[in-house]
Amino acid sequence: MDIVNNENNCASIKLILIDELSYNLKVLINYVYQNQHIPKRNNLNHIRFHDLRHSCASLLLKSGVDMKTTSTILGHSSIGITMDLYSHIDIEQKIDAAVRINNILQM
Repeated sequence: MDIVNNENNCASIKLILIDELSYNLKVLINYVYQNQHIPKRNNLNHIRFHDLRHSCASLLLKSGVDMKTTSTILGHSSIGITMDLYSHIDIEQKIDAAVRINNILQM
């Protein structure tokens, strides 16, 4: 993908990247669904579809992706759904932010 450093293209680029991530997530989920026999054959725990979604959302939020973008990637109809399910991660980020600002102020 060619990226032009242009303010007008910024929103389009963000949408393309979100679409690509959503597509890759769907491919991964489809792969896991079609290969459910692999964990059983290798004495591994069964992974449900929603376990993958939850892991994806948790990792996105913990890595600093904002709640709205995470909500869009997961396909939630509103950010409220995402916030209800993953607000505990947001609280962890707020605690981390408070600790960081405290460290800065003590310098």
